[in-house]
Amino acid sequence: MVLGQLRLRAELRDHTDNLYVVSHHHQYLGRVSLARLVTHQPDTLINRLIDNEQPAINIKEHAQEVARQFSYNDRLSAPVVNENNALLGHITIDNIVDIIREQAEHQAMSAAGLSNVENMFSPARLTFRRRLLWLGINLCTAFITINVVSEFEYTIKKW
Repeated sequence: MVLGQLRLRAELRDHTDNLYVVSHHHQYLGRVSLARLVTHQPDTLINRLIDNEQPAINIKEHAQEVARQFSYNDRLSAPVVNENNALLGHITIDNIVDIIREQAEHQAMSAAGLSNVENMFSPARLTFRRRLLWLGINLCTAFITINVVSEFEYTIKKW
């Protein structure tokens, strides 16, 4: 019966590795892997195939915690529920990769003294103040580089 409904849809979303089972009131009951579904007899009751080992992700859960769960459990997708356990949708590994990429970009910008709101049209005085530490470090390393190169000036001229 479930396979018949899937055939009527004709297409599944990307990264669909599980189907999520809900009650008549849209309460999340568990998941059924597509592999398990197609390897059982067509008349097998769906409640015999439900796997509820991996819990759903609450909509209020922090993004870093969700990324950790995906990493720890080797998930490709996970259902998302509200505080009443009603199924709201699902999150995929693509979404998690985007979250991790955004966090890495934010950390890199913070390390360079930049912020997300800073752009090329910010006033020079404000930009200078935000970058003063890194500008000072760059200036010091430039002086060190000049001193090192000047020590080898004779060797460079010979070459």
